[in-house]
Amino acid sequence: MKRKNVILLTNERSGQGKIRRCIYDILTIVSDAGYDVIVRPVFSMPKDEQITAEDHPDMVICCGGDGTLHHTINTMIQKNLDYPLGYIPMGTTNDFSRSLELPRKTEDVCRAILDGDIIDYDIGKFNDEYFNYVAAFGVFSDASYTTRQEDKNLFGYAAYVVNAISNLPHYVSDQYHMTIHADSFEAEGNYIFGAVSNSMSIGGMRIKGFTRERLTDGKFDLFLIKAPQNANDLTEIALALSSGDYNHPYIEMREITRVEFESNEETGWTLDGEFGGTHKKEIITLGKKIKMIVPARK
Repeated sequence: MKRKNVILLTNERSGQGKIRRCIYDILTIVSDAGYDVIVRPVFSMPKDEQITAEDHPDMVICCGGDGTLHHTINTMIQKNLDYPLGYIPMGTTNDFSRSLELPRKTEDVCRAILDGDIIDYDIGKFNDEYFNYVAAFGVFSDASYTTRQEDKNLFGYAAYVVNAISNLPHYVSDQYHMTIHADSFEAEGNYIFGAVSNSMSIGGMRIKGFTRERLTDGKFDLFLIKAPQNANDLTEIALALSSGDYNHPYIEMREITRVEFESNEETGWTLDGEFGGTHKKEIITLGKKIKMIVPARK
């Protein structure tokens, strides 16, 4: 039987260097399934050489954190490469893996990819860049890229929490005045957080009522938190979020296909946990559909 080709893109720094302990098992499982594996480290070689049509891959597997997946998806879209994409999460929070319903053990993820189904997953477009599951500004949205990699590797998810808590006074006082146009919804006001997502989880916070079917419905979730007036308001917001109550007066959540943000000052954004630059105007739309491999449902 003719063997197939798979490109395995790796980021050895993700998730406390977990891939170093798992790489042999991954290669063994994928090879035993009939694939010849081409291993390429994502951030130590030129972007144009990481995935090429000349490799004739039957599948691409990204092994790293959500930021590594973000890099891989942008590379594939920019080069018009339309191969099935599998994801082996090795990051610290792995938000996106929850949406794909991936198993926790690396060996089980590999087998789920090899025996999985292919869905046409909705990718977002933020101005000229693509994101696979979230574009966000405000409270805690920068925790993933302002936390030192050394701390992530040493302390894991706790490093994000410590970094976020240390910056809490800054977050609470920092408000963003936004004018928002989204389909039939319009608003203007001060916000401490805003996100456009296609995910079951953002920053470890589970989105109530999200199902895998929503990954392919051509819609995104617009999630906004209005600026609190006092400490009591902030406490109420925190309680509402922890209980999944999105009907709170300070919380706005609705499904959209396109949204435009305008602000008077440059606002920092994060895309899939990576720094997305500062902008005064942001247009977020459905960008592309990619072939994402998910576990087969029994």
